[in-house]
Amino acid sequence: MMKAIAYVRCASPNPDYEDAQKRKCVKYAQEHGLDIMQTYSETGIPRSLSERLLAAVAEHRAEAVIVKDAARLGRNPAEYARLTDAFRAADVKLCLADLNRAPGLGSFEARLLATIAAIEDELLEETGMLEEDACSQDDEQDLTR
Repeated sequence: MMKAIAYVRCASPNPDYEDAQKRKCVKYAQEHGLDIMQTYSETGIPRSLSERLLAAVAEHRAEAVIVKDAARLGRNPAEYARLTDAFRAADVKLCLADLNRAPGLGSFEARLLATIAAIEDELLEETGMLEEDACSQDDEQDLTR
């Protein structure tokens, strides 16, 4: 069984949303034969925990990192690239639970998703619809499933 780390993040304190992310990561792990060795949970910005996650990856404590979606690693394409480059350098697979694919999202796909998320943020900010400390309605609906 492949060892994995789950990474959970929300911009503001929201235990229900964090629990929903954890459940998605656990379900994904079960469906793909992954064993979650540790779960990192982070709230707010700056993302100090991502540095601890990178250290765990560099030390080869896991072969995969599971997150609910690409936005959990950040919506800044440069930051996202920094994290995914570190995963690739350590031969650690990135798994996005919402895509429900086999372990190891392709680098191109992962960066494309991060870029789309960044563009979405820019559009929402321009229209005044971006609330930095709120989770999306789609994510809140996931709590009822």
